[in-house]
Amino acid sequence: AKSLRSRVDAKGSDLELYFDQAFIEKKLEPIRRSVEVAPLEAGFDIDWLNRIQVTEARPGTLIDLEVLGRLLVQAVENRRALFELPLRRNVEPGFSTEQAKALNIKGLVAQFTTHHPCCQDRVKNIHRIADLVNGSIIKPGETFSLNQLVGLRTADRGFVSAPSIEDGETVDALGGGISQFTTTLFNAAYLGGCELLEWQPHTYWFSRYPMGHEATLSWPKPDLVFRNDFRSGLLIRTAYTPTSITVRLFGDNTDRRVKVDVSPRRDITEPAVELIPNPKLSPEREKVTERGEVGWSVQVTRTVTFTDRAARNEERRVTYKPRPRRIQVHPCRIPRGDPSYTGEPCPVPSDSFEPETPDTAGTEAGER
Repeated sequence: AKSLRSRVDAKGSDLELYFDQAFIEKKLEPIRRSVEVAPLEAGFDIDWLNRIQVTEARPGTLIDLEVLGRLLVQAVENRRALFELPLRRNVEPGFSTEQAKALNIKGLVAQFTTHHPCCQDRVKNIHRIADLVNGSIIKPGETFSLNQLVGLRTADRGFVSAPSIEDGETVDALGGGISQFTTTLFNAAYLGGCELLEWQPHTYWFSRYPMGHEATLSWPKPDLVFRNDFRSGLLIRTAYTPTSITVRLFGDNTDRRVKVDVSPRRDITEPAVELIPNPKLSPEREKVTERGEVGWSVQVTRTVTFTDRAARNEERRVTYKPRPRRIQVHPCRIPRGDPSYTGEPCPVPSDSFEPETPDTAGTEAGER
C-alpha cells in the first residue's frame, strides 16, 4: 500500500493508479538472477600478440517492468493473487556483433607506456581514470574528449587527493596525478597519427615523460581532444601495474605512416632565486629547499604520410619554464625590494666583542 501511487491520466480527466518503480525493482531483486539473462554486448578479444577478434553478442531475457506495473494494478483492482510474470525474450544488446565487425578494427595502431613509483596516492587516480577510459570506442569521424568522458574528478567517483600542479605550484587536489595517464594516452594518439585537436604540455618538464611529447589535464580545461580520422573505429585499451600505465589503440592504420622528431634543447633560461625567511636560521647559514631547474624550449615535429591524400606536417614549439631555486635564510639576509623583505637587522653574535689592545702592544699591533 505504501508503494501505490496516483496521477492524472493522459486525457487529464481522471486519476490512474501505479506502483513506485523503485519498489517493484527492490521486490524483484531476490529472483532476478534466477529469471533474467542479461543481453551480452559484442566485444573484442585481444591476445598477448595484440591479435584482435570480435566476440559474439547474445540476446537476453528480462522482466518487463512496464507490463508488470500494469499487471500489479490490475491485481489490486480485480483482487487477483496470481498472474504470470511478464518477460521480454530475445532482447537485443546495445552493441551487436554486426556493429562491432563494421568498425573494421584489425590490429594495433599504437601503444605507449610511462612509469611511476609504486603505491602513492596519485597512482590510485591513474588507475581509476584508466578504468574509466578502458574499452572506449571512437567511431570514424567522431571526436574524443578525455574530460567529457571522465567528467569532474570527485571522491564519489573514486578519486583521491594527491599532489597536482596548479598555476606552476604543487598543491593537493582530487585526481592529482591523472596527467600521467593523459600523457600516456596522448603519446598513443600522437604516434598513431590521430588528428590532435587540443592538448597542453606541462608548465615544467618531468623526466618520466618524453620531452615535448606530453599533456596535462584539469577541469574543465586544459583537455585532451583528438578526432578519429581513420577509416576504421578506434578501440582504447588500458593496462597498469603498480609502477606503470599502458595505453593501446586498436584500429586500422594501413593508410598512414607517422614520423616524429624533437629538436635539442634551446633558449636555456636560468632559474630565479627565491629567498624564504626563516628566523630560526643564523645569518651565516642558509638552507636550500628546492635546487631549481633551468627552463628551455624544443621544437616538436610530426609528419603523417597518407596513401590516398596529402601528408600532414605539424610543428609545435614547447617551452618549459625554469623551476625557481628556493633558499631559506634569516630575514635580515633578504634585500630591500624583495617581496619577503622586512627590514629586520641581523643579530649581533654574543661572542663578537673584541677587547681593547693594551698600550704596550705598540702602534702597529693596534692597527692590525
